[in-house]
Amino acid sequence: MSLKSTYEFISGFKEVVRVDILHNFFKSGILNNFQIGVASKTVTLLKNYGLILKTQNNSIVILSEVNDRFTTSSFNGEICLNIQLFPKDKFFLNYTNLPYDLVGSLNFENKFKDNLHPGKFVDKKCITKGRGKFRLDITLKFNESHGFFGNSSNGTKKDILYKIIFNSRSYFLRYNLVTTANNVDKYYITNEEDEFKLKGFKKRTLSSKKIVYSITLKDKIKSMEAYDFRHFLKKDDDFFKSYLVPLNHPEKQNISYCNSDKVYYADVFINID
Repeated sequence: MSLKSTYEFISGFKEVVRVDILHNFFKSGILNNFQIGVASKTVTLLKNYGLILKTQNNSIVILSEVNDRFTTSSFNGEICLNIQLFPKDKFFLNYTNLPYDLVGSLNFENKFKDNLHPGKFVDKKCITKGRGKFRLDITLKFNESHGFFGNSSNGTKKDILYKIIFNSRSYFLRYNLVTTANNVDKYYITNEEDEFKLKGFKKRTLSSKKIVYSITLKDKIKSMEAYDFRHFLKKDDDFFKSYLVPLNHPEKQNISYCNSDKVYYADVFINID
């Protein structure tokens, strides 16, 4: 088989190309929750050139069989491999800095220096609109000068490393009080050190027609797998001064685009009844 799901050391093979897939949303900095596929033409090329395509955590690895038969002129010329990746996380576009309504594919080519995209991060320039399941299309071209295969190769050419780097989305954090009470003026948001006091919850009607009272932090927050801040709901109350509710961190499924405000929000709901 030319396609393997995991990477293990294989005797008689050497690494030719590696693509690392990174995402700063994750604490580890890596993105590894994807499904891989290859075009039928690429499957044939892998077989003909003695190549094995594998995944290793967040990397795509192409291994080449060490065999003198690949150093003949029959193997001269460029090799072009087409690989598809399908993110398994249905909320991928919620926390990734790309259009939330992206339909089509992200296209990557090894025509840039280190990354498979022109900028520091994957951006709109990589988008090709189309139909079908959202995917990443990767085109890898190598061996133009017969460095790996053909009668000019000597087996000493170093493997090539490329990267695909995703940037996490920034949003406004919005807290929503869920209550049947008519007056929420005494409630406010603060942090562990009481460094700020955010008051002024405003009545808001959700698309479900449910009434909540909302307040939004002034500064944007970068979406992350794990946050290092803690916020609390407190209450100005002479009779209940110890009122304190630890607030949940925003979750990726609650990040959404607001068409009327033209911004992204992450909603946290707090039931105070």
